[in-house]
Amino acid sequence: MISRMRAMSSPTIVARAERVLLETTDAYFKPNRTVPELRELIKNGTGVDPLKDFAEAVREERWQFADV
Repeated sequence: MISRMRAMSSPTIVARAERVLLETTDAYFKPNRTVPELRELIKNGTGVDPLKDFAEAVREERWQFADV
């Protein structure tokens, strides 16, 4: 999928997609989080939504093309 993005998307989108891929694969090698740890992540808003930056970049790019 990322290869398709390289052909059709901006470098920003590709970079964010690659970061999601790295974060996802890294998560497999980390220890499982406890319920209190997850609760703290949710309260802080960190590490809970790995697709957030990617989705926001895609939305922004779509709006740019919609205005053309």
